[in-house]
Amino acid sequence: MHSRRRVLRALAPGAALCVAGCSDGVDGDDSLAGTPTATASPSPTRRPGPAPAARVLGASATAADGTRVTARRWTAFASVSYEGEDGTASVDPERGRYLAYDFTIENTGDERLPAVRDTVFRLQLAGGIYRHLHSLRGVPFDRLRQPDGAPGIRPLVWYDGLAPGESVRLQLVFDVPHRPRFRHYLAWDHPEPVVDTEGVVSLWPGGADDP
Repeated sequence: MHSRRRVLRALAPGAALCVAGCSDGVDGDDSLAGTPTATASPSPTRRPGPAPAARVLGASATAADGTRVTARRWTAFASVSYEGEDGTASVDPERGRYLAYDFTIENTGDERLPAVRDTVFRLQLAGGIYRHLHSLRGVPFDRLRQPDGAPGIRPLVWYDGLAPGESVRLQLVFDVPHRPRFRHYLAWDHPEPVVDTEGVVSLWPGGADDP
């Protein structure tokens, strides 16, 4: 029972803010199912920010090699609890919010695809570009204490490759400023053209899927 009370602790009421496409589970996996502990934003599309419209491709897009990426949702945390040497402690972000971004990668082609590198993804927010974290200021993800059934931060796990028709759900974590009025884009820099677009494209859970 004591471990159940070791949950994410926010600086304001509500432990986490889940917005932009919150749902119960992804691709048949209900490990993220549950109601967020704060009210979801009524509009994840308030301000696009300076992202070029031609490079904003909606919720998902497919590259020329058959790699399809879909932005699912993001969840923000003002502070996170973890198991320290002397009991439960908390770690705060440097910029304002920890943000866990959930997305899927699917092989829509006819041949096996190698794994894409995690470095091809960034978070784009209000003109800023942010790299993902491997720990929270030195605290490993597997030491974090998540609320039962609520969206949370998962240990960083990647994948080896995908056979035709296979997909994998992934999550990257960022430390970003608190900019609730702006879209939170998953910036994808794939080596192959994405929807005939060279270079970085931007996805967001509130966008419409590509055809």
